[in-house]
Amino acid sequence: SNDVRDAKSLLNEHLVGVYRGYLDLEASQCKRVKNTLAKDSSHFARIKLSTGADIALDASESCIVVTGKRANVKKAKVALMGFLDFMFPQQFQTVKVHKTLFKSMGDPAPLADISVKTGASVSLDRDMTWVLVRSEDSDATTKAVTLVEERLAGCEKLNAVFRFETFESWILPIIIG
Repeated sequence: SNDVRDAKSLLNEHLVGVYRGYLDLEASQCKRVKNTLAKDSSHFARIKLSTGADIALDASESCIVVTGKRANVKKAKVALMGFLDFMFPQQFQTVKVHKTLFKSMGDPAPLADISVKTGASVSLDRDMTWVLVRSEDSDATTKAVTLVEERLAGCEKLNAVFRFETFESWILPIIIG
C-alpha cells in the first residue's frame, strides 16, 4: 500500500539520508516508457540534471523510482508528471489536496469506490500533496478526477481551516477563550 511505502521512505530517509519517491504506472504505460528510454534515455537524464534526483524505471513494480533529497525528489516528480502527460495525454491527472484533508481524503474505501466506478487507479501521494489519477483510458481518468474533486469538496465542508498571519495572532486567545 502507499501508506506503507510512504512510511518506509520516511524511515529510510532518517536512517540513510536518501528519500525514495514513486510514480506508479499501468503495465502498458510502463512498457511504453521502457521502450522510449531504450531508444532515448535523455528524458530521465535531463530531469536528473535539472533536479539532482536519481530516476529509474522499475519494470518489475511498474513504477518510476525517484531517489535523492526530498526537495529534489519532489521537483523530479513534477518534471516526470510533465513527461508522462506528454507521453500519455490525459492519462495522468492530479488533484491538489490541502494537508489538513489528508486523513479524510486518504481513506482507502472512498478512493477504491471511485476506482471501481471509473476503472482508473486513484491514490493519495503524500509527497506532492495530491491525489494521482491514472488510467490507460483518458475518459476514465477524467471521470475519476471529477469524482475525486466532489469527494474533496465534501471533505472540505467537514473541515474548517482558518489561516492567521502573525500580526493576527492576538485574536487566537479571544477565539479559544
